[in-house]
Amino acid sequence: MKVALSVLLFVFTYSLSAQQHLIGINGGLLSSNVNNLSGSTSLLAVTDNLNSYSVGITYDFILKNKITIGVAVSYSEKGFTNGMHHPPIDCFPKYICFTTYNLVNQYFSLPIKIGYQFGHKTFFDVHTGVIPSIINHSRMSVTNEDGEDAGNRAESNYYINDAEISLFLDMGVGYRFNNGIRTYLSYSYQQSVNEIDWWINDNNSYIYGLSLTFGIQYEL
Repeated sequence: MKVALSVLLFVFTYSLSAQQHLIGINGGLLSSNVNNLSGSTSLLAVTDNLNSYSVGITYDFILKNKITIGVAVSYSEKGFTNGMHHPPIDCFPKYICFTTYNLVNQYFSLPIKIGYQFGHKTFFDVHTGVIPSIINHSRMSVTNEDGEDAGNRAESNYYINDAEISLFLDMGVGYRFNNGIRTYLSYSYQQSVNEIDWWINDNNSYIYGLSLTFGIQYEL
């Protein structure tokens, strides 16, 4: 949180010299999943993408040298579906044998970005930054090999962080109209730096996501 406040102070200070101030809204599709940085598959041998959405309110400013800095307040859902646990032969108890997991985390986030804009009327930009998030709600559905709901028992061994930090990189194209309105379409990759805490501690699983976002901005 201290890092986020420091970046916001930096953003406010440099906004005084900005050439353009832009407020807007955006929304789009977000496809997320879980990756395993250790290469272990002790818990999740296979997962499918969770396809959801994200929406946000944005404030950006563009300096005279075309460096862009921005902040946003956004809502999104990330997780995965059809996570399959492949147990050892002597798996016990039964409810963790051949179990299917589905995870959905609901986030309120404060993306902070810095980048560069090429062009003016028609423009191309690239950004990188950090996404501090508060997890508003997390739900895990668990089904055992007989199709029975095992969530009440398995969730006792699942712990979700109250906060998450992700790094991201995006690029986009847009067009600026004469009335000060501009639109853009961007493609983004984000990777969490917080580990998902399972009862199998060597899993080292992290959430990542790919998004396609459309936005509208107005120049103040």
